[in-house]
Amino acid sequence: MVLGVSGWQFNVSASKPTGNVDFYTLSNQLSGQDITPLFTRPVSSFPACSGMTARFATYDPCKTTTNSGTTATSACPLPELSEATLNALGFQNTSLETGYDWDEVNALYGYMVVNGRVLNLSPYLRLFPEAILDDPVDSIIRGVAGSNSTMGKDATRLFWNTKRGVDAVGCLNERFAAGAIDKTTPGEEL
Repeated sequence: MVLGVSGWQFNVSASKPTGNVDFYTLSNQLSGQDITPLFTRPVSSFPACSGMTARFATYDPCKTTTNSGTTATSACPLPELSEATLNALGFQNTSLETGYDWDEVNALYGYMVVNGRVLNLSPYLRLFPEAILDDPVDSIIRGVAGSNSTMGKDATRLFWNTKRGVDAVGCLNERFAAGAIDKTTPGEEL
């Protein structure tokens, strides 16, 4: 029984489910699924996003303001993500990256690949359902991860086409990492 956290596989066979989250049920629903968004993660825990002002880099995933200006609360029923929290929950690190194949990425709403890394942007897209004007990174996210296309979700070349895109990749990896693609991507930087 495994679940993914920040791109890494954790064995949850000996975990201690909380009152709000049943790790066994989640693992049985989809083994290896990314549960990172269930953990509290303060904005300060993303140093690669430091100095950025775009919404993808600054919003608090547990409590934030939507496009319309209303306050929304995201589901973050688990404590702050840390090694101590994972140990307390009985998670055992397998030291393996969570792997995805292209069919899985294409089937999952909010997922995309950038330079071989699989990103889970579904919490961002659900919280901000409307496009953010004058934000080219948001535009790429919506065009690739927000689409229901089965034509592929590799956004590598799109991000490498502009400086803002290149600058965003580190922050996106830090905030939204779900794992790695099992095969080399067509746009992957070697």
